[in-house]
Amino acid sequence: MQAQLLDMKLADAQFFENNKVSALQLAAAFGIKPNIINDYTKSSYSNSETQQVDFYVNTLQPLFKAYEQEITYKLLSERDIDKGYRLEINEKILFKMDNKTQAEVYSKYLTNFAMTPNEVREDLNLPYIEGGDTLLGNGSTINLENIGTQYIKGGE
Repeated sequence: MQAQLLDMKLADAQFFENNKVSALQLAAAFGIKPNIINDYTKSSYSNSETQQVDFYVNTLQPLFKAYEQEITYKLLSERDIDKGYRLEINEKILFKMDNKTQAEVYSKYLTNFAMTPNEVREDLNLPYIEGGDTLLGNGSTINLENIGTQYIKGGE
């Protein structure tokens, strides 16, 4: 083995810097964001989620809507379409949360009348439970129909 000194010419050293400029110029010329063409030099961890959501909204969502309309038209009968049935792509898988965040989000949905326990269980691929189709609310998590009954005076 023989060790040799690596010699880099000035033109080779400038290649990477020139490449960055051309990627940014290319994005600007076509009116697209640099992260779409995988130029993440100006990115940080804090804005990566925003970039992912932006990519979904501007790129994937229109495609998903077109696919949903086509498969609905081709796979369902006219009677089913007239009844309001539609086939949808489950887009939630793209934004899958870690277990802790998922638990916090579903807990807030449950205690703020946003989802029933069975709707949450459906999202988690769990079976329905009896009585799980009533909305629960804040405080002592009471049924929506019973709000205010705790303030009625009466009894013995």
